[in-house]
Amino acid sequence: MRWRIWLLAGSFAGVACAVGTLPEGTKDGGGIDASIDAPAGDAKPGEAGTTCNAPKTTCAEAGCVDTTSDPNHCGACGTSCETADASGLVASSNDNPDSGIPGYGVDAGVPWSVGAATCATSKCGVQCPQGLTQCADGVCYDTENFHEHCGSCSTACTAGQYCGGGHCCTSGTAYCGAACIDVLGDSANCGGCGKACTSGMSCVGGVCVACSNSNYAPSATASTSSGGVGAYGPANANDGVLETNGQCSAYNWVSTYTGSTTEWIQLAWTTTHTITKVHVDTTASTNDACGLSAQTLTGAQVQWWNGSAWVTDGTVSGQTNDWDYTFTQKVTTTKIRLYSLQSKAGDNAFIFELQAFGCN
Repeated sequence: MRWRIWLLAGSFAGVACAVGTLPEGTKDGGGIDASIDAPAGDAKPGEAGTTCNAPKTTCAEAGCVDTTSDPNHCGACGTSCETADASGLVASSNDNPDSGIPGYGVDAGVPWSVGAATCATSKCGVQCPQGLTQCADGVCYDTENFHEHCGSCSTACTAGQYCGGGHCCTSGTAYCGAACIDVLGDSANCGGCGKACTSGMSCVGGVCVACSNSNYAPSATASTSSGGVGAYGPANANDGVLETNGQCSAYNWVSTYTGSTTEWIQLAWTTTHTITKVHVDTTASTNDACGLSAQTLTGAQVQWWNGSAWVTDGTVSGQTNDWDYTFTQKVTTTKIRLYSLQSKAGDNAFIFELQAFGCN
């Protein structure tokens, strides 16, 4: 019998074996297929070429990102969302002038902010802090108090106004429910909305003080619709000289002889006053000491200025000498007037003095 002996490579000493990596698709000595990787995961920065799990996208140097919501890669890799340029705005400022009201601030809280850049549904946006509204320039504003965006993005106050409570008001006034109120002189809103002075007190400069009941006519500028000028002009109506002083020529006359119902005489101040009563020093219809009994101012509508229009508080008629009118309530105003002047027998009305008494 013939025997064959098979020799296995490497069974003899001194025979070298090639050492190297296993070809792709082969198995190592442990029986593990070297061509099978672990499950694919999200790429890390710098790991280009690795597949990302949906809905993420591979971005160079960034790894896997969600371009639908990542503000640094919004809609596409490298598209960074930004906030607006607010370099023209002053930090912590609502851009308001002084309100003119002691202790009344309009710059509380955050006046404006550029917000935070956001990305949603692949589109850039801005998230404003709570209470602020984003306007057309991309900046978030406190529209309750910001001068150029007062109440809304499109409403700007004028140079002489400030913004408070979403409304534009002039210096010395504050928006109280329905209108800008003179809180420096209004006893029902003294120094601020709803701060009422007690009985017998008046509001002066935004502070409640005791009522002085003084005549404030001399500090006003008097004017009329028509009539006397020069020596008989309006200045004689508030010069402090009464008929009883024997100054029979120190009067102002108004053209009422034509029967007009629109003639008037007015007192105007540069600051507000709280007025309670007016006094008219005119001629007596009979036994007048100056012999001017045909020129009695017998009546008129008593009006005050509310800041935008004349308000008629009451009407006086049938007077035969000097007369008083007490307002139905104290009025805080910069102007009062007697309107639709009435006179005796259709003659021109003579006014020796028009006085205005009040509390401040």
